[in-house]
Amino acid sequence: YPADLFTYDGQSLALAPDGDAFGPDAFPWVVRASYPSAVSRIVAIGERLARLGIDGKALAERALALTPVPTRLHMARLLVEQGHVATLDAAFDRYLGRGQPGHAPADWPTVETAVHCIVAAGGVAVLAHPHRYKLSHGGQKELCAHFKAAGGGGIEVSLSGMGPGDSDRAASLARRFDLAGSLNQGYVLRES
Repeated sequence: YPADLFTYDGQSLALAPDGDAFGPDAFPWVVRASYPSAVSRIVAIGERLARLGIDGKALAERALALTPVPTRLHMARLLVEQGHVATLDAAFDRYLGRGQPGHAPADWPTVETAVHCIVAAGGVAVLAHPHRYKLSHGGQKELCAHFKAAGGGGIEVSLSGMGPGDSDRAASLARRFDLAGSLNQGYVLRES
């Protein structure tokens, strides 16, 4: 289950807990590291959307009811569902992306804290969807070195939405930093 769990170089990045020992009973322990920040961020996004004439309070309440760690993706899905935008990309481009009127900055734990929580719960910290981060190639290398030093164990090298070049770059980073290549999240928390 990927969740925005840490901040690096001013960006919210995601980790995907992976491993057989890492299941629903362990997940809440990891969530505690990011839950207060996630709630505050969703509420702030709702307030910003309300200033734009969207019922942001209702959207925030729905997002908070959907998942233990609400993210901008949950808000984006709700914006699409309610017809404010046609696609998830449009939700980020028009409202939720950095520099857009509905964006609220993240205040997540450090890389070290997030990785520690996952490892302590019996999981393997996997750097999720690295192709989406707005980092230079050098920045990606620095992130992977930092992540590995913190105890990170893997990086996604193939998932939906990755092009061949993205997969090749991620696989190269996995080899360079001795990170396991993940083909997708090994653990999925079903949203009800």
